[in-house]
Amino acid sequence: MDTGAVLFPPAAILRSGLSALGNLQGIPKADRHRRTQKTPNQSLDTNHRCPSPFREASEILKSAWRSRFLSAVIGQLCVRPQKPPPIMSDYIAYHSAKVMEHEYIAPKDGHFYWWSGKSEAFLRSAIGCRAWAITSRLDGRRTVYSLAGVFTPSELRPENGGFAILGDGTLFQPPFDVTALPWFSDLRREQTNFSFGFSRIRSESIITELERFLHHEPTSVA
Repeated sequence: MDTGAVLFPPAAILRSGLSALGNLQGIPKADRHRRTQKTPNQSLDTNHRCPSPFREASEILKSAWRSRFLSAVIGQLCVRPQKPPPIMSDYIAYHSAKVMEHEYIAPKDGHFYWWSGKSEAFLRSAIGCRAWAITSRLDGRRTVYSLAGVFTPSELRPENGGFAILGDGTLFQPPFDVTALPWFSDLRREQTNFSFGFSRIRSESIITELERFLHHEPTSVA
């Protein structure tokens, strides 16, 4: 309710009521009595106790307050609910030296660059979130996986039929070897051995393990 509403009738209504009083004073007392006296068949409605102009003024006030009340209620019903703030997600940005035919090139000054062939709509959902850079390379017959850094995607650029993902972050020098860590096996299963490329991480426990590297507290090999 609007607590600042004026509690007195408008001046125009007051003037109408005062004018009606003046008109009544000009009517002889006997006629005035006849005009205000109830007949036997007349309803006992309390509205008939007041002169007509005041009854009209009262109805106008009621109508005005009713309209303001309905307007306030309708206004509240028509207010669109605010959307909750978006939940920040974590993503994997994977680089395979075997697939890309070159090893991962560390970014300069913490400015990361990644390429993806996924849809623009999906990649834009990662803007402002965290992307963990995972790289792989062959060491003989063995594939070595490393956590190269973490960055926040801030820009997309069309490039080579896909999009370049750009953002600033933290480069781990040297990269952390995560090949034999217990949680990394779970990450590989979740990401189908990183066949999804740039993809969202679904497991909260894996995100917790990744965050340990921000404080240089990686889980030891079991």
